[in-house]
Amino acid sequence: MAIKNYSTTASSNTSVNGSSISEGMAPSAVNNSMREIVKDIRDGFNDKEWFILGDGDGTTTFSYASSTSVTVASDISSSHHVGRRVKVVGSNTGTIYGKIATSSYSSPNTTITFTFDSGSISSSDTTVDVYVGSTFSNPATPVVDEDDMSSDSAILPPSQQSTKAFVTSGTVTLSNKSIDLSTNTLTGTTAEFNTALSDNDFATLAGTETLTNKTLTSPVLNTAISGTAFKDEDDMVSDSATAVASQQSIKAYVDAQLTAQDLDLTDGTSTIAIDLDSETLGILGGTGIDSTASGNNVTLAIDSTVAN
Repeated sequence: MAIKNYSTTASSNTSVNGSSISEGMAPSAVNNSMREIVKDIRDGFNDKEWFILGDGDGTTTFSYASSTSVTVASDISSSHHVGRRVKVVGSNTGTIYGKIATSSYSSPNTTITFTFDSGSISSSDTTVDVYVGSTFSNPATPVVDEDDMSSDSAILPPSQQSTKAFVTSGTVTLSNKSIDLSTNTLTGTTAEFNTALSDNDFATLAGTETLTNKTLTSPVLNTAISGTAFKDEDDMVSDSATAVASQQSIKAYVDAQLTAQDLDLTDGTSTIAIDLDSETLGILGGTGIDSTASGNNVTLAIDSTVAN
């Protein structure tokens, strides 16, 4: 008979596995019935992880509806809820395991559909036994199969599939965790990393970056320099006290300044101007005077015609 067939109404229990326990039972039946009850209790403990709850009172029939569903002529949708692990046993089906996918009551039947780990209910079985997982949690959900782990249970284990799905495709926030980059790799584009940062951005070697309040120690600058702090003005018109001038503009400015300068000389009557950039001042001797240039000196001396 088994515990699954016992009634919660005491007077309805009139026999145990064929042994009568009705009023006025023979004394010999007492021993037989007690032995059967003890046997049923032992059988229940031998399969303690699984129970046929049925409707919770007496025999319940699980009728074949499809290869993945059964019907029961009572409302058992609360105890046989979505996600609960099940063991389905049939003479042709064998023993298969899975979980409840849907459970709904529409008078007079509850229709339960399953997602099986493997196998299906044989159409040759008009009825099967449906065991549910042990009720260590009420209602029992031995394995939670949620890809997003939204129930956040502190006592129930996740399924292997949901664990894999959560880790590989979910978004996880890690707090106060350290990642050893010598044995791990972080992948992503600079834009993706910058989006993930709560403040500021990463700078890249190849990108164009704006650096604010940074100090460059012994930098090597190749090719060209540009920016508002770099001036290429031949006339240095901005007269900046903070900007840097280009080599070309320095040369052009100095050349222009030299070209604009001349040396003015006068003999008291006439004035001449020597362009310092393109002309040479000549100091020449006259009658009775010689001039000699050597190094940086010009020597004037009385020539022989005067000395004699």
